[in-house]
Amino acid sequence: MELKEELKKFVKEIAPKLKLYILDENGEPVSERNERKWKRWHRENMERKFVRESFRSGFRFRTMFLGQDMSFGQSEKPVLWETLVFNREVSPRGLERQRYSSREDALIGHDKLVEKYTRGLE
Repeated sequence: MELKEELKKFVKEIAPKLKLYILDENGEPVSERNERKWKRWHRENMERKFVRESFRSGFRFRTMFLGQDMSFGQSEKPVLWETLVFNREVSPRGLERQRYSSREDALIGHDKLVEKYTRGLE
């Protein structure tokens, strides 16, 4: 299947089935079925979505709440957080991406990626 066809299939079949989440006042994810409310929450709460950001040895590490279950049904728990690693000198795109089912796992994963990419560089 060509990439264009795969993208069309994703938009038509998979994207509408993504489970949407927002964070409650305690930072815990709660399901949000109303797409308009979900979009508004994400627009109005950008700062709450960012969990941690680090800059070390030319690398940028960003961990954030995604608000969509990225497990695509492959996990019992929703996968709602992501850490991306960037280094503009190496690639304008992210070098690595890790996804997590909890905020705590995302913070641990963030620190592990910082260690992985900066070990021996400082």
